[in-house]
Amino acid sequence: MLLVATPVAALVTATALPVAMHMAQANQAAPTTQAQPQNNFTAITEIGVTAPMSGRAVLAAEGFDYSLRQYFAGTAKNLDYRFDISTRFNNSIFDAQGNLLPNSSFGSDDSTQLDAFGSANIYLSKTERLQFAFRTVQQFDRVNVVPDEDLLQTPGRQQAWGIRRRVTVRNTDPPGTASTDLSIGYTNDNVAGSVVLLSSYYSQLRYVERSLLDDRNGFFDGIIRTGSGSELIGGQLQVETPLLNRVRLRWGADYEHQAKNALQLEFFNEQIYDLSNGQVAQKTSEATYVPPYELESLGVFASADWQINDRLQLSGGIRHNWLQLQIDDYIPLYDSDFNRYNGTAIAGGALQFNDLLFNASLVYKLTPTLQLYAQFSQDFFIPDYGFSILSYPPRDFSIDPALTLFQPQKVNYYQIGLQGNWRQVQASLSAFYNESSLGAAYTALPSGGVELVRAPQRNYGIEAAIDWQPSTNWQLGGTLSYSFGENDVNQDGNYLALSSYEIFPIKLSAYIENQTLPNWRNRLQLSQVNNRNAGFQAGSDPLPIDGYTVVNFSSTLNIGQGELTLDIQNLLNEQYQTVNSQLDGFTDETLNLPARGRTVSLTYRIRW
Repeated sequence: MLLVATPVAALVTATALPVAMHMAQANQAAPTTQAQPQNNFTAITEIGVTAPMSGRAVLAAEGFDYSLRQYFAGTAKNLDYRFDISTRFNNSIFDAQGNLLPNSSFGSDDSTQLDAFGSANIYLSKTERLQFAFRTVQQFDRVNVVPDEDLLQTPGRQQAWGIRRRVTVRNTDPPGTASTDLSIGYTNDNVAGSVVLLSSYYSQLRYVERSLLDDRNGFFDGIIRTGSGSELIGGQLQVETPLLNRVRLRWGADYEHQAKNALQLEFFNEQIYDLSNGQVAQKTSEATYVPPYELESLGVFASADWQINDRLQLSGGIRHNWLQLQIDDYIPLYDSDFNRYNGTAIAGGALQFNDLLFNASLVYKLTPTLQLYAQFSQDFFIPDYGFSILSYPPRDFSIDPALTLFQPQKVNYYQIGLQGNWRQVQASLSAFYNESSLGAAYTALPSGGVELVRAPQRNYGIEAAIDWQPSTNWQLGGTLSYSFGENDVNQDGNYLALSSYEIFPIKLSAYIENQTLPNWRNRLQLSQVNNRNAGFQAGSDPLPIDGYTVVNFSSTLNIGQGELTLDIQNLLNEQYQTVNSQLDGFTDETLNLPARGRTVSLTYRIRW
């Protein structure tokens, strides 16, 4: 069970760290030999502004956002490079009625964002090259708007609205998120006739929650917030060898190590908070809510691609995965009865698992413009543990691989589809079915929070897309995404629908685009999310999910070397709630947030 101060869906996403166990074939194809670059240079500058246009908040000064981006790309004799730096200054947001919305834990409102990316390819010879890439993303959050607690006194279930109150946090880190990603690769297109790729990567994530939870009369009995982080390092060696004229063998190995930091609960001084009318939060102590743990994966793989003829291609592969979960000794904060834990430290341990995985695929060209494909693959990974057995261990708990919650998840994936590419029409249609004898799915609890359920699970659905260009000036198309998931919690053959945290409702989208003048184009796009009652009827959702429709409009005018773009998001100013907001807000009205109302953005982009 999970009981935290954050929106459940956001925290599940932010803290779930399954080892990235690649499927048996999941190794990117080796790139073909590329010509060395010629001298060239490109620069693009963008500047933009976004303003609210909803209800009472039309052009409200406190709702303006600003953005700036600078892009450089160039080539030299043996080098090509790219740098992309952008920043955004975000202010408050409003719903469709013009109501001020409170700052959410993982939202981008009332924040400053910095995103810097750089990459370079160094050509050592006609067949050898080095690749480097770096990216860092920083978001510095401010607490300027908090939920108006008067809504808690209003009868019935209310949508949240905010009031302006700046909160200063002392004796601890300011709220925000930070991530860093590094990668380096080496490619040789001719090592005894084979293509060799060697790559490594590093990733770091840190977040400190923005929202404070005043839970003095609740489960945590205090004013709290959370913070955590993770590190990941990995590498891969892949060799692609031609065996025959139409057969290529791909083989290699990969390794990944992931360290998940402890999820910390920070407690704040209640007297200072009250005397400042909630404007000063001074940290007094902290406690570990979820202990740290490490996940490792080692895999060796081999696969072959056979181009039988111009119409038929077969592929197949095999992979052996070794997994390890390492947990050190720790003292939990609560026990399985949700009381403060008062026992001895729980002994840590290392759990090891391994399995053999297979994959196969077929691609057949029915005509020069239409192809049929079918594929089977397997995945083997360790699901997230943090908000289940580690947080609330039962009596006499031990790190035991025999426990169901510690078992890895093995998934079989099946997919079949059609892809067509005609002169004026491009279309695709696919169906998928996934099954696992021991799935892992989060289920919402009526009392709040979520529970990780391990049970037989199956997911299936269809996806379709079509694009049509009836003339040189017109484009239109749409997509359909339908998925369904269910598990057998009691293992009695009675499968029930999964939560909407796991299964998104049916989604439709459509667009129409017109090149109105040679230098002016316009696009109208509609997205519709349908109702979903299956989770509620099965007891995995606390309420039926209401669907919604959002229309966006974009218009771009070329002006000299630049272009001016007008974007109107939520054109019809629809008052709606996202799926996760509906779920999170069921037991906590302060999280029952409507979506952002209509906004208008102007962006000028110039290439020089």
